[in-house]
Amino acid sequence: MIFGRKKPAPPTQCPHVPDPLSRHEVQGILATPNGRNVLREMRTSQMEMRKQFADAIGGAEQHLRFCKGMRDNCDTAIKEINRALGEVQA
Repeated sequence: MIFGRKKPAPPTQCPHVPDPLSRHEVQGILATPNGRNVLREMRTSQMEMRKQFADAIGGAEQHLRFCKGMRDNCDTAIKEINRALGEVQA
């Protein structure tokens, strides 16, 4: 039996949302004039992107649950996810 490392956990955050800023980066932004407003806008846009992504995934899951009994693969849900991802990226 071979003992290896466990696989890393998948990211819990949407891949299209940038990683949170480090403390150093936040301090750098706050040092600029109007820094608080810049941070507030960044935070608001990230929250909006996460909400759009969660809505898209939720809609696709609901659709897949609805047509689970069907034998053919569900292209509609895949198109729905791709459309929503396109909107989030734009």
